[in-house]
Amino acid sequence: MGDPVAGYRPRVIDPVDRHVLRAFAIARTTGAPALACLAGVGATPEGTFGLTGAPDGWTAPVGLLEIAVLADLALGAAARAEAGSDRRMPTLGLTIDLAGGLPPAARLTVAADEPAIDDGFVSTAGTVRDGDRAVGHCAATFALGSAGFAVLPWELRDAASVDPLAEPDLDAAETGMLAAVRAATGSSWSDAVLDDAIRDGRLHASPLLANRAGTVQGGVLFALAARAAASAVDGPVRMRGGHLDFLSAGDVAHPLDTTSTLLGAGRRTSFARAEISQDGRLVAVGSFVQHAD
Repeated sequence: MGDPVAGYRPRVIDPVDRHVLRAFAIARTTGAPALACLAGVGATPEGTFGLTGAPDGWTAPVGLLEIAVLADLALGAAARAEAGSDRRMPTLGLTIDLAGGLPPAARLTVAADEPAIDDGFVSTAGTVRDGDRAVGHCAATFALGSAGFAVLPWELRDAASVDPLAEPDLDAAETGMLAAVRAATGSSWSDAVLDDAIRDGRLHASPLLANRAGTVQGGVLFALAARAAASAVDGPVRMRGGHLDFLSAGDVAHPLDTTSTLLGAGRRTSFARAEISQDGRLVAVGSFVQHAD
């Protein structure tokens, strides 16, 4: 493989750093969502989608952001396989239910069911697996949009190989995300990335948190809403189930605000509603079931 920059001779770098630099290169080259490239979304030999591209050294627990991004994109890939691989499909609603603790990122897959297509809408569901063990389920509804979108790299049979970027060539947002990933030793890198984007209680999204249309990725909004719902409860909780409806697009150029309401709580189980808004406009609304740790 040739050098990414003429005259540059790459040093031996950490496998995780190399993975992140390659993910940024794939996102730049293909227009694919950077978070999905960073999570290592890819097709498996069995025809499912998983976090197959994660490096061997990536041993931290998987975060909800990674699961939400994978669920959204795996279900979307299944829908496009039936409706057309170049179709634009905005996510209208996303549901994720989890049975237990979150597995290591490199083993997580989603096996999608056959989608239902009718009158401009597509819906499908799938099973979230950690190896051979089912750890949850997911479902989504999409609007069937226009054709002409570039096919995502993990939906291609033979995607072209892409060399990693050189670290000096990263822009400010990429440099910040690389630093957040490096700092997430022993914890979820995606939680660290989300933490880094939240300032003064508001999400300040960069283009790295966007989808191909340039708006905030649905998995990011799902994870943000789940965090807001958790904040309505005293003490640490883990999401057992959640559903988010996407009412309008989130602009990466403006901060996103969240509000939450505790709907009810038992000894260990709580129910909360979360809303995401931007400049006074409702972006997404959802409900979440939570379990006390």
